[in-house]
Amino acid sequence: MAKQKNIYKELAEAAEQAASFAAANGRVLVTARQQKRLIATPDEFQAVVKDMAVGGNLKERDHEILMVVLCAISGVVCVMFGPPSVGKSDLARKFGRRLGNLKFFSRLLNDTTVPKELFGIQDIAAMKDGKDRLISAGKLPDAQVAFLDEVFKSNSAILNLLLWYMEHESIVDTGDGPRVSPVLLRIAASNELPRDASLTPLFTRFGCRLLVQDIQEPANLAEAVFSLDGLDNIGVMLSAEHLDSARAQLSMIQVEPSLVEQDVRDAVVEVMFDLRAKNVRPSIREAQDWLRLARAYAWYLGETDIRLQHLVVGRTCFWKKFEHRQIVEETILKKVNPDLYNIMDTYRSGQERVEKLRGMPTTSAEEVKARLDAAMEAAADIQFNVNQYTSNKDLEVQVFVKKLEEMNDYCAGLLTARRK
Repeated sequence: MAKQKNIYKELAEAAEQAASFAAANGRVLVTARQQKRLIATPDEFQAVVKDMAVGGNLKERDHEILMVVLCAISGVVCVMFGPPSVGKSDLARKFGRRLGNLKFFSRLLNDTTVPKELFGIQDIAAMKDGKDRLISAGKLPDAQVAFLDEVFKSNSAILNLLLWYMEHESIVDTGDGPRVSPVLLRIAASNELPRDASLTPLFTRFGCRLLVQDIQEPANLAEAVFSLDGLDNIGVMLSAEHLDSARAQLSMIQVEPSLVEQDVRDAVVEVMFDLRAKNVRPSIREAQDWLRLARAYAWYLGETDIRLQHLVVGRTCFWKKFEHRQIVEETILKKVNPDLYNIMDTYRSGQERVEKLRGMPTTSAEEVKARLDAAMEAAADIQFNVNQYTSNKDLEVQVFVKKLEEMNDYCAGLLTARRK
């Protein structure tokens, strides 16, 4: 299958498919007779990813931003884990602000949350006419982007409603009969993994699972801390029409076994068997979400076929325990993108060296010299790895090249400060 780049602007039929997709989801796109049909391009979504990192001041969040955008394109449901105040809700809200004309619903859940907070209140006027109807304006059934914080800390009534909502592909019934919710992106957040086994069915509906960690680099941490005004300089916006168009174009990227490259089919099957052997137990649903994300990533990169490199997104799909996360990551990356696996391993080793540098004493001349020697050696090793991967065009490899460069700047800063 030949690689075809930049074909999307030429495919007018994609706009017609987008209109059909929108109509099926309860929305009407502006027709070509009313104005020029919007056809989304990968460049627009790439610009949003960059704008969130720079304009949104989201440091060391490149991977998380990319995956949230891919979830918006693919329809896969996303959940973010991480300690309190690490920036999970901040990431979700800043992406929501870049979806200018979409209805955004956000709610912090707890054990006292009641159904009306999510799904609306009873319509008293309808009750007088003997009808059971909810007023859902501004609530979850009416939302196009939904963000639920601390989703696993809610009570059983809410959790059962959410499970039904996700199990039935966001079909809602507020009293006028079942209808497809207009929701385009569903994101949740939690400080911890669910401990109760009864929550497993809900947890597995989240096809993309992200671990948001503390900022590591001193310069990035300082910039985040000193951004007291919390400004979000929005430079790029998307719309519902962008998402409808992008999703319509996904249908041109084949996922049928007979039409997918042999190495892609083999890798998917081998990874699933490997994970089974490691007691991770991937499900068919999780694997299908993997392919949905891979197809979205292919489109995002301007490709028309799923290739081996696109399968890297699977490292967010299968883990159910934190100790399984690295197993999933290593299994998939070694199979589909060894360079990314190697540079991530290099980065982790570099983090350990930098932490050791920060903890080295400097009270005596001998201790200062030992720290400088260690910083010089670390800087040389890190620069060697930067040079090794600089020419690699893979987007995620380049993210870690940038992280290594920041790490190298820290080591170089120790040496420069000493010379002064």
